[in-house]
Amino acid sequence: MTTINKFLKLISDNRKLGGNGGKPVINGCDGSEIIANVKDIPAFIEFVDPNFKKWGADEKGPATEETLVQVYEMRRDGTFSQLFGSFNPHKVCLTQSQILNFVRNYRILLCCDGYETFFLFESKWEFFIAHVEFTRDYQLKIHVHRFGNSTIWLAISHHRVVIPQL
Repeated sequence: MTTINKFLKLISDNRKLGGNGGKPVINGCDGSEIIANVKDIPAFIEFVDPNFKKWGADEKGPATEETLVQVYEMRRDGTFSQLFGSFNPHKVCLTQSQILNFVRNYRILLCCDGYETFFLFESKWEFFIAHVEFTRDYQLKIHVHRFGNSTIWLAISHHRVVIPQL
C-alpha cells in the first residue's frame, strides 16, 4: 500500500473495480447538484446535515470532466488540516456533484459500520469537508464540517479520504 503522508495510505489501487487499472472514476458532471438538495439515492439517504445550507456550503460547482480518484485510509489520528495538509487544497477538492457521483457508484469504497469517508470541497470561497457515513443498517448520512475544525479523527476507525488522482 502506498503512503502519501504519515496520516494516509492508498487502498483503492488494490480493489478490483474493472477498467482504469482498478482505479475509481467519477463520471463527468455538470456541477449543478448540491448535497443539501440530494433526493435521488433511493431509500438510502437517512440524513443530510442542515449545516450545508446554514454555513453556505451549498454552492453549485463548475462542470467537470471524467476524474480518476484515489481512496486512502487513515493510518494515524489527525485533524482535517493534517489529513489534507500535504496537498494543495484547490487541487484535491471535488465538486458536490462529483461527491454524489462517487457515493452513487462506489458504495463499496465508502467506509462502513458507522465510520466516515471524507471529501474536501469548496463553496463560496471556503473549504469544507463532506463526510459520508454508511451505517450498519445500510443508510447514508451526509455531514459537513468546516476545514478548520479541530476534531482529531481516530485512525482505529479506518476513516477514508477520497481525492482526485494527482
